This record gives sequence, structure tokens and C-alpha cells, in this order.
Amino acid sequence: MLQNKHLPYIMTAAAILGMIFLVIAGFALNSARLNTIIFATQTHVDPSTTSTIPYDDPLITYVPDASRNANQKTKVFVSSQDPIIGSGDANVYVILYGSLLDADMQTYLAGEYGDTVTVVWKDYAVSTADREAAMVGHCANTVGKFWDYAKALNGVASDQTDYAAVAEQVGVNRVELDICLATGGVGAIVDQSTGLAVPLGVTTTHSVFVNDDLYNDAMSVEELKNNADALLATF
Repeated sequence: MLQNKHLPYIMTAAAILGMIFLVIAGFALNSARLNTIIFATQTHVDPSTTSTIPYDDPLITYVPDASRNANQKTKVFVSSQDPIIGSGDANVYVILYGSLLDADMQTYLAGEYGDTVTVVWKDYAVSTADREAAMVGHCANTVGKFWDYAKALNGVASDQTDYAAVAEQVGVNRVELDICLATGGVGAIVDQSTGLAVPLGVTTTHSVFVNDDLYNDAMSVEELKNNADALLATF
């Protein structure tokens, strides 16, 4: 009888302890991510290498002004998994947000933007072909071959293309590429980038951000450079 009398209190205490454990576990799980977002810093990035910029939380659509550090010039979260050319402390970021198979985007990829502009690639894959090409691109990026691969896709038919073969032609090891495609999680990277595109205002597969300015309509490389130069002149 005494045991039954105290049983409700014991169960209540156990439930409270369980809730406390869950709260502590949740805090521990997210503490590293919160620390990255709040105290993130950018580092120098040499050409043809991948950025170490740690803005990669998929639950946040854009970088709020209050969360930007001194080098964060754009509201677009630039992930450590995004291909990037340039310096982490550049005043202007040109973010190519679209499909590697888009003819207008290929025009932008062929452009030369100089040492004062950082160029970043983000995926907006609206078709199966877009997604497949982007996945191979991220695997190529792990060995510093993304930009070579991206430019090699220019003029390649999207309906019958072995994108892995294109990557192999620019120096990506086919065995390593196949392993990356099977186990590297590149599909999730492409899907995350694509999912964030529309909330950011991206509407075409050749969209471009110049810092916070978004251009969805196609333009020439010279127009794009002029937009970047105009922004550079403000610093």
C-alpha cells in the first residue's frame, strides 16, 4: 500500500528528469551550430579552392544584417560546401545562383572578374538533369576541379549527357567520383541550395547576386562586371 501511495510522485519525478535530459541534449546538439552562426569568421581562399565560410545552416533563409561579420557582404548564406574563387575578404561577391546547364549561366561562368571580386556558385536545380550535373560538380569541387568542369559543360546536350564523363575529361578520377556520388551526400547539398533559392527571390536558372543586389534577368558579362564595379566604387 505504501508503495502505491508514492508511485505517482516517483513517476512525476522521473518525467521531470526526462524532460531536463532532453533539454540538455538538445542544447548540446545545437551549440556547435549556434556558435558557428554567431561567431563565424571568414578566411582567405585561394583560386580554385573551396570556401571555409561557415554560413551553412539550412534552417535560416538569409544572413540578417545583425549577424554579418566584417567580411559578410551578402545576405546569401555561403556554405563551406559551395565552390568559390577569390578572397574571403573581398568587398564584392558575385554569386551565380542557377543551373550549370543554363546557356546564360554558362556566359557568366566564362567571365573573368578580377582579384577584387569573389565568385561563388549556388545550385538552383529545377530538373533532373540540373540536379545530376550539379551533383557531379560538387564531387569535382572536392578535388579543385569544379570550375573546369562547369565550363566544360558549355554546349553539352542536357538530355543524353554522361556528366561524370565530362568531369573525367577535366581530370577528375572516375572511381573517386563514383564513390563521391554514392556516399558524399552531394544530392542533399544541391537540394538544400535549391530549396533556399525561391525564398531569396531567385526565379531563373541564371540568377546572379552582386552582394545583396539580385538580377534574375539575363545580361551580358560586361553588364555584370559593370554592376560589380559600381558596387566596388562605393567602398
